[in-house]
Amino acid sequence: MHAHLTTPLVRWDALPWLFALYGGGEAQRFNEITRPDSNGSVRGSYGALSAEGGVELDASGPPPAPSPFALSFSQPSLPRVTLRVGYTHWWTRGNGVSANSGGLVITLRFALL
Repeated sequence: MHAHLTTPLVRWDALPWLFALYGGGEAQRFNEITRPDSNGSVRGSYGALSAEGGVELDASGPPPAPSPFALSFSQPSLPRVTLRVGYTHWWTRGNGVSANSGGLVITLRFALL
């Protein structure tokens, strides 16, 4: 399961940019894969949780072109480029193993529309 929430701080109308805070998390469960010659029992099960937060800069495409029809656009266009800089922390546990790790996250995402 993976979820993020973004809260806009500043929106530039002259340039289709949005500066925002984001936060989110993820939960995963892993089962160890056994060899075909084993009896089929699961040897180990692991779980992982993560939390992430930081700042986000979205650059949207140009606004929709004027139309001869009565169309209205209540939302800005979807972002074409997103840059996220933040911190993430992971916790893992299972089958006698317990660990955690954290660090800087930099994500650059392109939307090919």
